[in-house]
Amino acid sequence: MAAARVLVIDGNRAAVREQQRAAGGSDTGEGYAQVLGQLAQVSCDIVRPADGEVRFAPGSGLGSYDGVAITGSALNIYDGGAAVERKFIASLGLDPNSIDNGDGSGLTQGDRITPHDLATLLQWETRSSNGHAFISALAVAGVNGTVRHHLLGSDAVGRVRAKDGYIWHVSTFSGYARTKHHGLIVFSVMFNDADGRRKPFLAAEDKIVETIVDWP
Repeated sequence: MAAARVLVIDGNRAAVREQQRAAGGSDTGEGYAQVLGQLAQVSCDIVRPADGEVRFAPGSGLGSYDGVAITGSALNIYDGGAAVERKFIASLGLDPNSIDNGDGSGLTQGDRITPHDLATLLQWETRSSNGHAFISALAVAGVNGTVRHHLLGSDAVGRVRAKDGYIWHVSTFSGYARTKHHGLIVFSVMFNDADGRRKPFLAAEDKIVETIVDWP
């Protein structure tokens, strides 16, 4: 079976991509292509329209791809987004300087957020007008999506909607747990310096969430 062809559109400009590489990571387009390659058998091409780098092979175009992935943050539809973001973060009682998502994708070590701050953002979603749609869009741990291998063999399967992640020695697992005795609980587990095999860190993440679900 031939590999699916995916076009990765990196919205960041050259200066931002260079900052990402200088921080020890890959630029967003390359990082996204690497992640896709780990998830499925795909062949990725990358274009960078913010710098005018949009070139297709002769006879090919958008229609020749099986899918398109868009990443990066330079192609905004409005100005002042950073200021709006900082104001929103401050409205939650958080320090805007404690969060750095300069590349807009989370695919670089230059991004920073604490488990407390991420949990606060997830908690806000439970009160927002679109929060139900957001939570429902998350995969169910032990059932589907990228978290389908989490919590297997435990009674927490089917009770957790979450997103996991791994990049350059950082392993995370965050979302919502429908507990047995305390209703809906927001959680965010993050491991820095996750060196070596990832399996022990995944097991620790699962154990923490299982404990939350079963808390008497």
